[in-house]
Amino acid sequence: MLINIIIHCFILCFITVVNCSNQRQFEEKKIIESALLVNRPIVAVFLGDDCPWSKKLRQEVLETPYFLKKIDEEAILWINSLKQNEEEKAFIQKYQVQRCPLILVLDPSGKEFARFEYIPLDAQGYIEAIVTQIENFQEICAALDSGDFEEQKWLKIYQMAEKLSAPCFQQVILERGLRNEKGNYFHLEKFVTLLEGHKMKHAQVRKAKQQLLNRDPENKLGMHFKVAVLEFKKIASRLKPKDQPEKALKPLLQYIRKFGKKDVENYWKSELMVAEFLYDHKAIVNALEHARIAYLESPEAIKPQIAKTICYMSENMR
Repeated sequence: MLINIIIHCFILCFITVVNCSNQRQFEEKKIIESALLVNRPIVAVFLGDDCPWSKKLRQEVLETPYFLKKIDEEAILWINSLKQNEEEKAFIQKYQVQRCPLILVLDPSGKEFARFEYIPLDAQGYIEAIVTQIENFQEICAALDSGDFEEQKWLKIYQMAEKLSAPCFQQVILERGLRNEKGNYFHLEKFVTLLEGHKMKHAQVRKAKQQLLNRDPENKLGMHFKVAVLEFKKIASRLKPKDQPEKALKPLLQYIRKFGKKDVENYWKSELMVAEFLYDHKAIVNALEHARIAYLESPEAIKPQIAKTICYMSENMR
């Protein structure tokens, strides 16, 4: 008898989960059908049943006449109240809802391209943020569909794509930029991305670095300086207490030896970076040496600022 009761309870729970899942799927299907019919994005809002911030967002933003009117002009609004239980688990995982409240902006087919966690904005602030992302997304899609490549426009849409939550757009723009650009922006971006994700000796990092430097062999555009700074920062961020500071400074010192005085715009900057890093690592005598060079090579407008730095370093050496 007891076994029958347990089985019966299990079946009831299973049916509840299935019904809840089916209800979510039905709602989702209807929302996407509506969005596709009018070719509008979906603003999906996820609220927690017992979340005070969700309650605040609902009362102060989502239910205001201004928000409802403006969002209706731009998108399909889809509000979901979530419970932290097994019935909602698959739905929460699908949309990667880690905390509530959360606002996702989806294309008409239901694919995410932007997300907003709770921020203390009024209804107008939320509308401006959401509409900006929708307009940016539409501009990006139009540019990708056109097939035309105008370098400044491509740079602009790449920067727009950085703010989207879907990285695929940025990657596509980057790849087309690499193939077509006359400048170096996209090649530098590729190097930065690879350097962030890999060690400096990684084959892809070294290849991207060489491709970038080959585009500016005489450093007329400052690419050698930019690469040196990026490598310096990478090594410095991982420097161990027992390591000598010169280990991190190697890229900058190599740049200084090769291009230093030839690069009027960046020479003093590199010397000042070396000086500040050495000072932070208690090598004050060497730091002062590089700081004085930075002072001599810097523009007149910058000299007073560097002079103060030199005085500060000198006082702390006593």
